This record gives sequence, C-alpha cells and structure tokens, in this order.
Amino acid sequence: MMGIRVIISAALALCLSTFLLNSCEEPAQPLASPEAVKAAAESAQKSTSAKTNKSKKGKKKKWAQYQTDAGVSLEYPGKWQAEATDKGQKFVSPKSGKKDRFQESLEFSVEKLASAQPANAYLKTAEKNLSKLLEEFKVTKRGKLKTGKGKPKVEYLHYTYREGKKKRRGSLHVAVKGTEAYVFTGSATPKSFKKFRSRFDAVAKSLTLPAH
Repeated sequence: MMGIRVIISAALALCLSTFLLNSCEEPAQPLASPEAVKAAAESAQKSTSAKTNKSKKGKKKKWAQYQTDAGVSLEYPGKWQAEATDKGQKFVSPKSGKKDRFQESLEFSVEKLASAQPANAYLKTAEKNLSKLLEEFKVTKRGKLKTGKGKPKVEYLHYTYREGKKKRRGSLHVAVKGTEAYVFTGSATPKSFKKFRSRFDAVAKSLTLPAH
C-alpha cells in the first residue's frame, strides 16, 4: 500500500507541475517552452543535489536543514525523511504505528515563471488547475503567514480532495521572488491535518533566499 501511495503522490506532483507549466490562459503563467522545461530541470537538479545538514538553532535543534546549491534553504523536522524528486525535495513524516497507512508529506520545488507576479496570482492559477486535477477539490482557507524579518512573504491555501476512496487534506504555500516561485505542497489525512498544518507552516516560514 505504501508503494502505491508514493507512486500516486509523485504522479500528483508531476501532473500539477505539468498543469502549471502548460497553462496559457493567464499572462503570468509558468513557462511551457523548451527553454522553460530545461530551466526547470536545471533548477530541480540543483535542488536534488543539495546538502542536508542538522540545524543547531535553539528550539529547532531537533530540526534538520536542507539547502540547494543555489543558496535556497529551509528547515524541517529532523525525524522526517528527505527524498529527492524530479522537481525538488520531498519530506516524509515517520509512521506513527503499525496501523499507520498514510505518511504525511511536504514537497518543495522551485518553478520558473513567464514573468514576475505576486504570490496570490500564482495561487489563483494553481487553484484553477487543481480543481481540474483532483477529484472533489474544494478550497477551505486562504491566508498569509507571518514571516520574520528578511524572510520572503508566504501565502497559502488549504483544500480537501479525494484520492481513490480516501478523503485527503492538502496545503499549498508559495513565495515568489522575481520570476521564481518557491512552492510547498503538503498532504495529510482529515484527522491529522490540524497537527501537520502547523508543521507545514513552520517549514514554509523557515524558507531563506539568497540575497542576490
């Protein structure tokens, strides 16, 4: 069952990225040209080749740090497993017991955009595409995270959907700088979402971008 769920999750992330890249109804959509595909692949390669180190910051001493070759970094719970994906990096929570058949996860990717746009514009496009991609998709909340000084502004949306016969809860966080979108896609069960929502928020708030 775990293998099937991972395949479905990977396929979902790939399909969402394809929707975002191929959409051309909005003027500020992510690119769909060969050059854009190449750029996205290079960005993904940088992400997957990044180093993961233990964080030593105060209360987050039990957290780990992920950093790309481009200097983009974030922190995530140290007990979560980091896995490289075609688009970037995925962080998977450990099983809570033998009966736990769904491992909550958060995937991080960097996407090239056709032109600069605010985070809320990106989310509107994503919402439109998710409604086509996911069964019984419904947005439950939209908002902005309070990030620290020097941190990028992060906006998000929460939603529900169905995966096969199972109901799921999802979150999409995004920060935009220039023509790059830094995207976090979280998945959880309806029962566990309240607990993991705060962790998804914390990871997104830890995002640090290079100065240049």
